[in-house]
Amino acid sequence: MADLSESAAQIELLDQNLKKTHQLSSRMAGILAHFDSRLIRLEKTLSPVHNSTQSLTRLGANIDATLAALATVRVNQEKTQSDETALMAQPNPSNLGPYLATFDRVMEHISDLKSSGLRGGQGALKENVKLAEVAFKKLCTILTQQIQDGTNISLDIDAFLQDPPRPLSILSTSGTLSSSNLATYLVSSPLALTQAKTYLDESFRGWGETRGSWMKKHLEGLGRRVLIAASAADEGGTQPSESDETGGKLGETLLALAKSEHALLCSLVPDSSAYISSTLQTILTPSLTYFSSGVLASLLTLLKKESAPWKAYTLWDELSKLSNRWDDFFESAGLKNQGELSGFMQAGLKGICLRSIPEAVESAKVSFVVKPGEFQSVSVSSVTTSIVSFLLNLPSYQSVIETFLNTIGDRKWLMGASMANVPVGDDDGLIAHFIYDVTAALVNSLDQRAKALRRGVGGIFLMNNMSFVRDNLVLHSSSNFSDLLGENGDELLNKAFKNAKATYLDPWNELTSPLLQASSSSSNSGNAGRQAVKDQFVKFWDLLDRQEQVHLTNHLGRAGDMKARMRDEVKTLVGKAYKTAVAKHDGSLGTKYIRISPDELDSKLAAMFK
Repeated sequence: MADLSESAAQIELLDQNLKKTHQLSSRMAGILAHFDSRLIRLEKTLSPVHNSTQSLTRLGANIDATLAALATVRVNQEKTQSDETALMAQPNPSNLGPYLATFDRVMEHISDLKSSGLRGGQGALKENVKLAEVAFKKLCTILTQQIQDGTNISLDIDAFLQDPPRPLSILSTSGTLSSSNLATYLVSSPLALTQAKTYLDESFRGWGETRGSWMKKHLEGLGRRVLIAASAADEGGTQPSESDETGGKLGETLLALAKSEHALLCSLVPDSSAYISSTLQTILTPSLTYFSSGVLASLLTLLKKESAPWKAYTLWDELSKLSNRWDDFFESAGLKNQGELSGFMQAGLKGICLRSIPEAVESAKVSFVVKPGEFQSVSVSSVTTSIVSFLLNLPSYQSVIETFLNTIGDRKWLMGASMANVPVGDDDGLIAHFIYDVTAALVNSLDQRAKALRRGVGGIFLMNNMSFVRDNLVLHSSSNFSDLLGENGDELLNKAFKNAKATYLDPWNELTSPLLQASSSSSNSGNAGRQAVKDQFVKFWDLLDRQEQVHLTNHLGRAGDMKARMRDEVKTLVGKAYKTAVAKHDGSLGTKYIRISPDELDSKLAAMFK
């Protein structure tokens, strides 16, 4: 019971404590509710202050940003003023680095202003663009000046053709151009795509004009030498010119210089095909005009007056070898006016070369008209030497001549004339046919000339000329010509030489005829027989005197051993007949008829051939 009472007392105590705690909690809740209401009233009181503080904070941040922007503007303004001063000054061509760095900075600032999109920056943008354009123009002027300064270099044409220099070596300022790479820099600049491009266009136009004048100047010196060489007489036109100052060399030089200028442009502005082609066209136009309208046109005029076609053949050969490389270069470089060579060759030069073929035949067929009282020369004629020289030089131009022979057609060079005895085979080739026809025309002309001269003189003329022709074309010609002349040509000339020999010996055979008749007659067969023998000796001496007079003023040439052989043949022919006649009639006829001994006659005949 005591325990229960004690437990009940504890429970009652606990219940009292709970009541007190409840009272305290109620009081605390009231206090907190009161405090919460006071906090609400405080919050309502502080809320306007807080809102004002946020506005002030934002205002302060804006002020700080504005001050920072003003500071930046001030710094940029200082930089802009500094850059403007630097860019407005004249650049130092030998040290463009600082100037280009400043220009890059201004271009970067322009890019920033464009990307910002700020309306307030439009004024600054315009000012910077204007400043950049001024600087761009100055740099373009520097580029033009560098090209002009570098063009003072002089070239040795022969050395240039043998070993063309590296592209930049043809400029004396190549070091400056290479180190600054100004041309590439300007072409790649954003301003090159704006209206400032006109400055760059003007600079490259000046580049082209400057280099074009330099190039033409070097070609003009060579061009003058080419025309002088072309107008010089070359041994009467019988021999090709040995001068190396030719139209072909001028063309080779022009092409080599064009390639060099193209390589220079490609090395300085490698990524600008438009500027390369337009500038190269400006460079080449004066030289192309000089080459075609100046030198080639003048050469055409000179070649039309030439008596021999060698210079025309040489020029055709040189230009033919140059033509393909010429066209390939102009096409690959995207240039116009590449047709000068082919146009000149087809329009003018080809006609001269084609005409030379039938003209060669006609010149060999020239008639030797003997006018009354005219001195009848028996020496080798200029026609003979000219035709022989022409024929001997044909192998050196075989490929050129065959081109034109094919164009004309086989035997069409005879111009409708018929040639007697032309046994040339179809397999001999056109040039062999041509050589045969020219040779046959010459042989026929010489024969006609000999027949037009008085007796005895014609034989000496024919012998001199045919000996010269045969010695040069058959006996002492090169293997190349012999192959072209062929067996038919050999036969023609050998037959013509035999005919010339027979023509020359005809008067000597006539001279021996009285001696042969005297040898067959007897001076002891009465007065009539004796008188007939006397008449034969008189006739012999008359004919001998006539031959002596002919040989006194008309001499056999010394071509080979022809003169010695003819002397020996004449001495044998006449001497033997005289000796026989004298041996038969020496005792019956006086010195009036047998004037000299056979030995003295031998000496007399030998004297005619000295």
